[in-house]
Amino acid sequence: MLFPVRNKNAYLVNRIRPADIQGKRPFRPMDVEQILENVVYHHLSLCGYTLSVGRNGDREIDFLAERNREKVYVQVAYSVIEPKTYEREFGNLRMIKDNYPKYVVTMDEIEGISDGGIKQLPIRTFLMQESF
Repeated sequence: MLFPVRNKNAYLVNRIRPADIQGKRPFRPMDVEQILENVVYHHLSLCGYTLSVGRNGDREIDFLAERNREKVYVQVAYSVIEPKTYEREFGNLRMIKDNYPKYVVTMDEIEGISDGGIKQLPIRTFLMQESF
């Protein structure tokens, strides 16, 4: 559905509801992690990146972003304070054996954590950048 845009600086967004094919988990409209993933997706898209979900064996990378023959890998998590979550998010990226930039974007205010070249960025810092 299209809506009239009165402000030239506005972006038009169409809402698409996800469908859980396997029926294991219902979509919750207020799920902060899903909202955070959508924010990251739209920011990368507006910055000119072509996006896909990365697969590395049985592991999933939230976003493989490509622009001008360069790649960037991005994992999104609400927080990586918990050791189990930290290991899952950083571990998925550690398995990738190339030298393209790798990021974990979180709501945590901690910035600059680096694990084997993988950088953690708070969402605020991430949204201020146009190139990664």
